[in-house]
Amino acid sequence: MGIRLLELLPSVTRFDHLLEETRALYEVSFPPQERRPFEEITSLLGTDSEDRARILVAVEGNEVLGLSIFRYIPSVRIGYLWYLCVSESARGRQVGTSLYRASVNRLVEAGARALVFEVEPLSARVPPVYGDPLRRIRFYERLGARPVIGYEYVQPPIPPYGPVRLELMVHLLDGRSDCPGWELAEIIDGWLSSLGRVHEEVPPSVRLGSIADLVAREKDQGLGQ
Repeated sequence: MGIRLLELLPSVTRFDHLLEETRALYEVSFPPQERRPFEEITSLLGTDSEDRARILVAVEGNEVLGLSIFRYIPSVRIGYLWYLCVSESARGRQVGTSLYRASVNRLVEAGARALVFEVEPLSARVPPVYGDPLRRIRFYERLGARPVIGYEYVQPPIPPYGPVRLELMVHLLDGRSDCPGWELAEIIDGWLSSLGRVHEEVPPSVRLGSIADLVAREKDQGLGQ
């Protein structure tokens, strides 16, 4: 039996067991300080709003191999990739690639002009079970996303933990690989505003860079310590 991609809907009772498996994979795949309560996510699944949360899962038989949780924010035409992960046993089988591309396709169909998401910085010290930040950023770069350079992003605290420094990545969904700084700032501002962070301003000097920029910045910061 091959791998299938399914979108979980809370009103479909045959998905109940998959939702529990999805929860289990979600809870072992992300550090607790970066992981929102699963109930908070599922509470946004059943709404009729365009910006409801959506969960795609990769399934083989009755086993959930990977998941993608994303939202579309119609007021600013931006997609937000909340979480994406693949079980350790399924890595190397293109499951993550399939989930990412399927999520992007759904966002494009909805009208999204860009996709924004968070990743751990190269200097993050996380247990190996959560994956390697360098490999993760390279994975997203291969699929068309690029890291944001020139803006220090901090994830708000998820109680009982404090704020977490993360990197932002942006994937333009109109076929371009780059955009002016003012446009990138406007995309990030729109995304932040949709999260209720209306008092944060992104400088127009921001740009889309590469993993080489992140490596160089980490080296510079290390030399400066």
